[in-house]
Amino acid sequence: MKTTALACTVLFLAAAAAAGPAAPAKTRLAAPGTPTAVPRIGGDTIETAVGIFTLPYADTGSTAGANNDYDEICPWDGSDSPDVVYAIKQSFDTYVAIDLCGSGYDTRVFVYDYLRNLVACNDDNPYAETPCSGLDSRIDVLLLEAGIPYYIIIDGYGGNSGDYALSVSVTDSPELDCPDGAQVEGEPPMVYGIDDAYNCGCFCANPPARFQKLGIDPAGTTFACFRSGWNGIPGGSAREFDWIATAVGPDGQLHCELVTEWPSELVVLATSCEFAEYYGFVAAVPGEVAVLDIPLAPGTPVWIVLSPSPEVDPGFILPLEYDLHLTVTGQATTTANEASSWGEIKAAYR
Repeated sequence: MKTTALACTVLFLAAAAAAGPAAPAKTRLAAPGTPTAVPRIGGDTIETAVGIFTLPYADTGSTAGANNDYDEICPWDGSDSPDVVYAIKQSFDTYVAIDLCGSGYDTRVFVYDYLRNLVACNDDNPYAETPCSGLDSRIDVLLLEAGIPYYIIIDGYGGNSGDYALSVSVTDSPELDCPDGAQVEGEPPMVYGIDDAYNCGCFCANPPARFQKLGIDPAGTTFACFRSGWNGIPGGSAREFDWIATAVGPDGQLHCELVTEWPSELVVLATSCEFAEYYGFVAAVPGEVAVLDIPLAPGTPVWIVLSPSPEVDPGFILPLEYDLHLTVTGQATTTANEASSWGEIKAAYR
């Protein structure tokens, strides 16, 4: 259990409420020395791209000595790193993961379709585990539509270049269908440039703070289908947050399960917009059930917060929406009305 000012929690939850946020600071790697004499494997341009014909696919090489032909805001811009290109086309719709785990420099990877529209992008992978580095880029899930050529650009951050390791693998389809009879969040579709005004909790752009309450069966269980994603705002993007109000049941054990189409986060917080005491956090990846158990005194009111992960612009055309399934057990069957005053909201941002 940890207590901190909401300003810290806003950082913890990626400060999604502000329009057009400046890109977060990032520490550059030291400039590389003389590169190891490794043959450059990837093609220098889209026109000379190396073909990927079977999956799974793996290759190694170096961007040192290549030209700087392509760049995208991902979320940092202004990079002058050299880049190399791979091309892939599938005969049927295929979900893939693209990973640069094991590369020797601060990488960036993005993907164009045949019209050179950006369809996916990643700079850092904050959830990388050894032997991968957090600076190794990864696109967790990307749909390659049948018959369409795509171009994978291996780039770098801030002029960095060096040896890379590329893997492209088939991943399970992340599509979730809401079963008949399940509760549905009910949030309207995102509209570019329009602030979130539905179950937006402490991050509502306009007062009052709004929290969603879901139906709870006599056993203290809730199952509901949610939509989340990124909205487009002038100059950037903003994560969509879903705040759910509930309370811990008589057994003193709140159990949450999250299944998602896109990497997501689930956070359990105390019910204060001024000072946020957070009780637990779990990251969910597509195709796996993320589980979080929180022991608390019976009757303790809590907020459950769902949001995309990581916090940066995913690089897709915005708005981008995806589905989540949330199961919560161990709830009190009746909860007190959760309310936060406008004064609490303003105090949180002082």
